[in-house]
Amino acid sequence: MHNFQVQVNRLIQIFKILFEDKIDSSLNFYKYPNMPLVPDLEILAIGSVAECFQINSENHLFTILDNEIPGFLRKRISRPRFNIRRRNLQVFMEEAFSLAKSHFMPDEKVFIVDSKPVPVCRLGRISRLKVCKEDPHVRPQLATCYAKNEKYYGFKLHLITTQKGCPVAFSLTGAKTHDVKAFEDMMENTTLKKVDILGDKGYVSDPLQLHLFDQKEVKLNAQPRINMKTPLNWTPKMSAIRKRIEIVFSQIEDQFRIDQNFAKTIKGLVVRLTHKLVGLLFCQLSNIQKDRNLRSVKSALFS
Repeated sequence: MHNFQVQVNRLIQIFKILFEDKIDSSLNFYKYPNMPLVPDLEILAIGSVAECFQINSENHLFTILDNEIPGFLRKRISRPRFNIRRRNLQVFMEEAFSLAKSHFMPDEKVFIVDSKPVPVCRLGRISRLKVCKEDPHVRPQLATCYAKNEKYYGFKLHLITTQKGCPVAFSLTGAKTHDVKAFEDMMENTTLKKVDILGDKGYVSDPLQLHLFDQKEVKLNAQPRINMKTPLNWTPKMSAIRKRIEIVFSQIEDQFRIDQNFAKTIKGLVVRLTHKLVGLLFCQLSNIQKDRNLRSVKSALFS
């Protein structure tokens, strides 16, 4: 676990660049009456690096660090306090995606959008499920994933990435929310302008295309359906680029275990998803710095 400390320090250095004008000399976003032993940036870095190491339980994280690196974390902060502070810092973690784009990918002009199921339990436990139901507007729903031809109970993750697969923005909605509606809401909260965005057949919408172009000069290119009489301007190169987001979904499902839910509330689920995506972005930036294949996520932190 010595490598864990090394990667935490590396991610803290990246966060210093991204949040340079938001943190103080103690690496904190907020002013505390009593200076904490663990600064805010380290809280964020530990949570994201833990997801890179496939440690998606805080109890498991503290147990491993107690055995492998005694005194690294528990003697400085309790697990409940760690959880509370990580939730309170969620607003800054969500800013990390747009800040990373501005610092490391400022000239990117082509992006990809797609959605992925986020199940919260198996189908046989739906009647007994009590978690993630506190918000009446966003609740887990029973829906069908047509890509896998199977039903699931939970939410839907909507993700925008660069053409190389680096996350830029995401949102979590009910499983039955249409991709067009979720994407429109996402674009209202992003800084993307004068870019091209590629989507699959679920994003075919003339009103949305006109709205995005009028408001932000964003050109939405959606893959045409087979039965469309007037095919859209879609090329094989666009298909190849769009499929890269499928690789990202496979990585966050395999390496970051997005299908395993230990959160009890929707806010907790969003926090965990954010740390998983920031962990993925950290692995990708590490590969860029080492001049390696961007998609080699599994070996990014061990070489």
